[in-house]
Amino acid sequence: LTGSAAADAGALLRIAWHLGNRHLPLQVLAGRLRIRDDHVIAAMVKGLGGHIIRLEAPFDPEIGAYAGPHRHADEC
Repeated sequence: LTGSAAADAGALLRIAWHLGNRHLPLQVLAGRLRIRDDHVIAAMVKGLGGHIIRLEAPFDPEIGAYAGPHRHADEC
């Protein structure tokens, strides 16, 4: 796993947006993000001002907005 932190909340949010834009599994924690170890993505995160920390830890990524049973808007 790779952990990522940034200088401030805005920078971390920007990194999260770029990771999400690539549809990567992502675990959101207080002040940091966890992704699977990938040197290309790590370089991107560094380029966006993030700090990479490699670690072995449980990985519980967000399941995503489209997970679960499909519902139509008129059923809500």
